Amino acid sequence: MFQPVNIIKISIVVVIGIILQVLFITAEDHNTPEKVALTFTKAYFSLDKAAMDELICSELTEDEDAVDQYIQRIEKEAKDSGFKLYSKSLIYHVTSHVTSIDDSEAQVKITGKRRHSINPVYTLVAIIFQIGDVYYLDETVDLINEDGQWKVCGNPFSLI
Repeated sequence: MFQPVNIIKISIVVVIGIILQVLFITAEDHNTPEKVALTFTKAYFSLDKAAMDELICSELTEDEDAVDQYIQRIEKEAKDSGFKLYSKSLIYHVTSHVTSIDDSEAQVKITGKRRHSINPVYTLVAIIFQIGDVYYLDETVDLINEDGQWKVCGNPFSLI
């Protein structure tokens, strides 16, 4: 049987563990080239306009809205092929590493797999039972440091 002293010790350890976990999560730097490239990649393939707009450099948004043009192009291609629902993709087994970095520029290599995603549940079933087409992702994303924030620049995943 547990004695009150043991319950108090276990409770203190659990509370300290929770506090440390919260501190570690908040201390994690979210503005690294690798994290920005991964976040942009997920937004790019899920057609998340708001996230992509936030992560691309001003050079890509100067003349025209590259993100809007990309989303319209993908939706038109999907509609022309008769698959309106297939425009989004789910990426998984994603790995990334920084290939070069200095104070103002960085390059991140991203590899992984992607599948068309009608519904996230269907995609997970397709992954588990290994059915459907798998597209391999092997790209290098260029980033620049713009006003202290890393931003995706260049021609990521043929955005333009």
